[in-house]
Amino acid sequence: MSWIDERLTWPSTTNIEYLIYSIKEIWTPNLVITNYVDDFGLIGIYEDGPVPLRVSNEGRVVWTLRVATTTTCQADITYYPYDIQTCQIQVMEWAHPVNEVDLLPEGIVSSSFQSDGEWELQSAYLESYGEIGAHNSTYEKIKYTFHFQRQFHWYIPLMMIPLGVLSLLMPGVFLVPVETGEKMSYALTVMLSFTVISSFLFETLPTVSVNYSLLGVYISATMTCGALMIVCSLVVLFLNYPADDSDRMRTVKAFDTSAFVFFFSLMVLMMVCFLSILNHPIADKDVSVLGIMLGVPITASVLICSVVIIFACRRSSHIKDTGT
Repeated sequence: MSWIDERLTWPSTTNIEYLIYSIKEIWTPNLVITNYVDDFGLIGIYEDGPVPLRVSNEGRVVWTLRVATTTTCQADITYYPYDIQTCQIQVMEWAHPVNEVDLLPEGIVSSSFQSDGEWELQSAYLESYGEIGAHNSTYEKIKYTFHFQRQFHWYIPLMMIPLGVLSLLMPGVFLVPVETGEKMSYALTVMLSFTVISSFLFETLPTVSVNYSLLGVYISATMTCGALMIVCSLVVLFLNYPADDSDRMRTVKAFDTSAFVFFFSLMVLMMVCFLSILNHPIADKDVSVLGIMLGVPITASVLICSVVIIFACRRSSHIKDTGT
């Protein structure tokens, strides 16, 4: 930053082009970061040695500051890991009103941003406005706003693919014959694998957010469906015991087929809706995201299962008629 101090001028006929001062020797603006996390956010107060001030013979003071600051940033993980976070740095002059010290921002140099591999700077802008402070005086405030896009590419092989594969493996429990005795072991193994991956993913989510995470909703819905599949498998095992009645075995087979069609179509449609919403966020707040993500797959799965059952019943009656 730079400003003109008329008290620090000298004739240009001298061979002295500039002088070096510390902040204890000349006047400096009292700048503070208002959304600072630790301490008071005062800029330059403890920078006597490392950050000198260069003064030219015209009285222009140049103060080059390097500030490592930690500010508050309200996270929104609705579309995690395809989320865009907005963070701000708010700087203001807290000792002098705008009629005494006026801050004139020059802009943001986005090229100096270095990506850490997880976040990419999408856009940055600033705005300057007055804020009413002590004694009803107006103080100048500058707000720097940064939009960061999460680099989601490494999440695809480590998160999206395992979740999708395990969710599609869950309905496979209804394809395992009851006679093998591996029905429950298969269901519990897949459910345990999904739980382990889900616990790892929940550790990467921020603990505080203004909205719920669609990924968390998807994982919770999938685990609920997995628990329902285990309950259905217990019902199948109960109905199949003892396994000496051919009519009972046909009933169990029909139940397994219907349950597989319903849950498999539900897992596929729920995953498709989840990925579609992540890649194409819904801007209209009146549209229920949960209704699309959960309501549409459930309704469509019920219709698909009903169509399959009706077709199977007609085919079974046709076979009986042909046999007679």
